[in-house]
Amino acid sequence: MSQPEILVVDDDPSVLNQVKTDLAGQRFAVRTAVSVLEAMHRLNHRPSPEAMILDISLGRDYSAPGLPEDGLSLLKWVRQELDLPVIMLSATRAESVKILALNWGADDYVTKPFSPQELTARVKAILRRGKAAEPASEVMRLGPLAIDSKRHEVSRNGTLVDLTHREFRVLQALTQANGRVLSRSQILDAAWGVGHYSEERTVDVHVRHLREKLESEPAKPEIILTVRGVGYRCGLSTGNGASKQRQALPAPQRRGAEVSAAPAI
Repeated sequence: MSQPEILVVDDDPSVLNQVKTDLAGQRFAVRTAVSVLEAMHRLNHRPSPEAMILDISLGRDYSAPGLPEDGLSLLKWVRQELDLPVIMLSATRAESVKILALNWGADDYVTKPFSPQELTARVKAILRRGKAAEPASEVMRLGPLAIDSKRHEVSRNGTLVDLTHREFRVLQALTQANGRVLSRSQILDAAWGVGHYSEERTVDVHVRHLREKLESEPAKPEIILTVRGVGYRCGLSTGNGASKQRQALPAPQRRGAEVSAAPAI
């Protein structure tokens, strides 16, 4: 059985080493990062970690304009882009700071100093909650595609295709519509969440990227079809519809280079 992988982000080397040692002693695989930039690189590495421990007071990083600047803004980005449980670390016990972190999407909050037993127990707890919420493994067949909703993996003719988290959500929304046309606003609600502000043009960009990765001829799409003046729907290159099968995907070979969910770093 593979070890659960945890990403620990803190710019204090002593805290980073302590947490890494404690988790490794409990048979977790641990990646570390000391900055926002390094953390985003780790998050975009496949396979993604199963949880993140993040210092709320992570120092500001101005080296890459347009990326999150500190711990809280990184938390906000993670919550918008990834399905990843996050435990915040903080040296302050102020209730207002704790409430802010939880309102921004943190799954748990631990104050420094903390005991190794407490932190590892909290990590195990959020991983258990995540497994309890996971759907049964389900593979949806759509023409040459096999879409695994549990693993968030897509393969084409047995070859794994690297999709960003948001691209997968867009594809998933279209396949779950069972051939119905979805407007851009409906796709935004499904893939980004109701109430999340994004331009509808964002959907067009993600559809274009999906076609480049999934279609044999992106200029003549068969999998994602445009319905002019309305939105998009799924089409099938073979068969009459998408069939769902409860099975594991075969071990696929990767197709193409990895594509990051964040700006190039």
